[in-house]
Amino acid sequence: MSDETTGRRLGGLTSVGYFVAFLLISLSLFDFAGTLWPFLPSDASWRYGSVGILSGFLLTPMIGSLLAVYVAAFAGHGRALRLLGIVDLAVAGLLLVGLASFALDSLQVRSDTSPEARGVLEMGAIKVVVKHLAGIVAFAWLGMTALKVGKRTRGIERAEAGAGLLVGRK
Repeated sequence: MSDETTGRRLGGLTSVGYFVAFLLISLSLFDFAGTLWPFLPSDASWRYGSVGILSGFLLTPMIGSLLAVYVAAFAGHGRALRLLGIVDLAVAGLLLVGLASFALDSLQVRSDTSPEARGVLEMGAIKVVVKHLAGIVAFAWLGMTALKVGKRTRGIERAEAGAGLLVGRK
């Protein structure tokens, strides 16, 4: 199906879908960044808390990315699918690095915490680890799927481009 035919069929839905996906991702990240003020990346407690806060914000950008992938797949935008796949895999990688850093920071924060408060700290850490692991799996899975669908879409695009060369042939 040509881009022109797809564009008529979707009637601007693609643009709105991409825009809503962008809003889900960017506004959530903006809200997350706003909760981190003042920035104190040299402080283990601040890093521990910021990764914990991030775990609460992961779902909305994930939904935004899923929406963008669906829109790209529905519209047959192979390049967008490949780009989204790469970005999602990069996010999964960054979350993995953040989780490793969180593990080290949680050990340091735990040693600075009173024995009475350690139970709350440990339960919070478990929740963060579970949420981040789920986010890593989801973003990696979405990224790999987007790349696979993008590759298939590229094959369809090439086949359609080649089909136009056969017009008029007997």
